[in-house]
Amino acid sequence: MSLRQKEKSEMTHQEIKAAALRLFLENGYKNTSVQDIVTESGYSIGSFYNHYKTKRDVLADIWNEHAIAFISHSIDEMKAIRTPEELADYLIDNSNAFDRDEKTISLAKAAQEDLVTVGKNYEGVRDISQLYLKEIASVLRIFCPHTEEVILLSHASVLDSIQYSHSEVTRKKVGYFFDDDTVKRDILLLMNAWIQEDKQGMKEGR
Repeated sequence: MSLRQKEKSEMTHQEIKAAALRLFLENGYKNTSVQDIVTESGYSIGSFYNHYKTKRDVLADIWNEHAIAFISHSIDEMKAIRTPEELADYLIDNSNAFDRDEKTISLAKAAQEDLVTVGKNYEGVRDISQLYLKEIASVLRIFCPHTEEVILLSHASVLDSIQYSHSEVTRKKVGYFFDDDTVKRDILLLMNAWIQEDKQGMKEGR
């Protein structure tokens, strides 16, 4: 395939996906057919199936693109954090921002309707999630400068798991119950314990 053909194929892919997103948001996922997407995009049914096997595949692609963009923006925002309190607030406030986003709500509802698996299992989301985890560890390094990297990453994984669980529960309204202020205090308690461990380790020369 020539460069021009690749560029044309990518443009077709993006325009089909954009058409599907418009219809999903305007009419709902269940009320949108593959033919609707084809008509909205201006391409043929053959073009659609050259890029996607099913409507579910389009939804998964859109969801993952949305998640990747949000996480990438979150990584940039996190670089300004300088205190444990700011990190605790950010983790929960950012979770709420994602879950209350109109696009997130619509796509999550559509995914539940058709049992589409979304989350961190897709390569692009998995890769950016690892960078997000490392950014949390970088922030923790400010508070715990003497803690080994592997331990900081473990701490970061704990915080990321709390945030992910909070997001899942908030969006799906099932499972555990999270009161935001309580979760923020719990996160602060964890971080304060890690800070004390860091200071103790420095005194002991570890």
